Amino acid sequence: MKNNLKFHNNIDDYPPFNLNYIVSYIRHNSTIQYYTGFPNEDVISLALCLPASCTRDEISEILKYIFQERLLTVGNLYDADFNLIYINDFKNDHQWLINWRIITVGFVIILTWLMMILGTVYDIIIHQKRFKMNKLLRPTTDKNIEIVEQENYLYDKRPSIFAEIILCFSIYTNTKFIFHTKNTSDSINAIHGLRFLGMVWIIMIHSVLFMSDYVDNRVWSMRMSEGIIAQIISNGTFSVDTFFLISGFLLAWIYFKDRKKMLDNKKIINCIKWNDFFNGIAKRIVRLTPSYMILLGIVEINFGWYSKTSLFYMNERPHDTCAKYWWRNLLYINNFFGHETMCMSWSWYLSNDMQFFIIGLFLLVLSDVYFYTSATLLLILLLCSTAITGYISYSYEYTSTLDMQWNMLDIFYYPPWMRIGPYLIGIITAYSLTRINKKLCINKKFICLMWIVGSLCNILTLFGLFKRDISVTCMAIYVALSRSVWAIGISWLIIACYTNNGGIINKILTLNLWIPLSRLTYCAYLINPLIINSIYLQSETSIHVDFLPNVSIKIRKLIFF
Repeated sequence: MKNNLKFHNNIDDYPPFNLNYIVSYIRHNSTIQYYTGFPNEDVISLALCLPASCTRDEISEILKYIFQERLLTVGNLYDADFNLIYINDFKNDHQWLINWRIITVGFVIILTWLMMILGTVYDIIIHQKRFKMNKLLRPTTDKNIEIVEQENYLYDKRPSIFAEIILCFSIYTNTKFIFHTKNTSDSINAIHGLRFLGMVWIIMIHSVLFMSDYVDNRVWSMRMSEGIIAQIISNGTFSVDTFFLISGFLLAWIYFKDRKKMLDNKKIINCIKWNDFFNGIAKRIVRLTPSYMILLGIVEINFGWYSKTSLFYMNERPHDTCAKYWWRNLLYINNFFGHETMCMSWSWYLSNDMQFFIIGLFLLVLSDVYFYTSATLLLILLLCSTAITGYISYSYEYTSTLDMQWNMLDIFYYPPWMRIGPYLIGIITAYSLTRINKKLCINKKFICLMWIVGSLCNILTLFGLFKRDISVTCMAIYVALSRSVWAIGISWLIIACYTNNGGIINKILTLNLWIPLSRLTYCAYLINPLIINSIYLQSETSIHVDFLPNVSIKIRKLIFF
């Protein structure tokens, strides 16, 4: 009708009567299909352009009758049965938006924007002026004490609690903080580079992982994943272990530095500081939870919208799971439940990280008084995690194929006892750095040897499963040790950079460019799967996996984020 020589969506045609566009999702049981082991690969999407007078119930009854009576030639030809899952009606109906969850999320978002505006205005007009005057009117020895006290009262008055809360929303101050690139002498600048580059890696993996629901040549794409270069993506779960290592390292590094200052000030710690333990947990919850919960609400609304408007069958359905199980995310325990009922599948990391934080902080607080007991508990945890991981791998006869990786997420990927190793190694690394005080008392030859060993740790774990032709016993050993070995390789990188033995790698990782970008990694992690899925769900056609076009797509997504 529009001189379009390529395939186009029927919804774009306009006949002389009203139409309604409907997609029915059908499950088949044909044995002809080449199965890959991924979920819902037996679901067919059948698009129907029908008169608007046809209701969803009528179409459902017609399709059920056709399938039950086996009236389709293709079903008889391939001896396949079809079952209707549900029908998606694309009528413009916004009634689903009227519920208390969506109204609450909308109210919170509007309130946040108002607080940002109010905080920014207060910051620029009042707080910054007071701050500048306070700098100018510092007490000097030649001033009368009474005058100084008056000036301090006028300009050094601390903001009220309400003002401090408002300032937290200031765009001006927060932007200045994000782009502030000055570091103290004891800061580890390489962490910023590791964090940003690690997040780039994770976004690349998410782009491929979430794309699998929308490709039209899944078998070919899985064959492409067998290549040596493709191991960076298909075996890229170590990117998350890098962040576990960094989290454990930063927790212990800050804790040991604070304790060192207390000892320098001759403050003796002779009892376990339980206040520090509970305050630390409370502060972390306050830091992470607001943006996490707001995004959870946005995800529910967004996927709810696409469930009404997208042509694709969504394997992950946060609009259903988040409505029922949002409280698991709020309590940071959703990694203990199955993938099928998980709200925001990528949020498993936050639950693990919070649980590791509590364990790590407990060990650190305990180490103030019972250092050797704490160190022993840490080593026992590390050894138990390694042993349990190896045993589970062997008992399930696990092989690291893509389909088995996907189908055993609940057993090998999400549980904290399978992932805590790198976090504990991060704590050990931080303690080691506080002891050596920026100096490695070893010769250059040994440093070169350590670089070789550290590099091999990362290379062998990342590319060691190439072709995946490995026995069950060897696989169990690999699964048990690989994440900790990867963490050891990254730990050496941190140690080498901090002690000025990093060379060109240290120069790259310590570029000031990474500092503001690394401060945005938490929000980037939360939001990137939402954007990636939205891009795919918005499309009217499926994606064809081909190397060069997909490389260009991934580069554009990285630039966007």
